[in-house]
Amino acid sequence: IGTGHWLSLLLCWRPRWPKVIREAGMPGKPVPPVTTLNDYPPAIQARLLANADRWQLKPGKRPAKKPRKRSAPQQANESD
Repeated sequence: IGTGHWLSLLLCWRPRWPKVIREAGMPGKPVPPVTTLNDYPPAIQARLLANADRWQLKPGKRPAKKPRKRSAPQQANESD
C-alpha cells in the first residue's frame, strides 16, 4: 500500500515553473533575460545551428517587414 501511494503521488505531481518566471510581468518584479544561442554550451550550439534551416527566424537576420495591405472601403453595389 505504501508503494502504491508513493507512486500515485509521483504520477499526480504537478511541475511548477521557477519563481522568477511565474512572477515575470507582475508589477515591481524583474523580467527574466531572453535566452540566446550564446547561453548554451558549444556542443548544444552546434546542434541548434544544424537545425537552423527549420527555424522561421534565421540567426543574425532580421525578419523581412511585410507591407501592409490597405483595405479599400467597401462600396455598396448600386443597381437601379
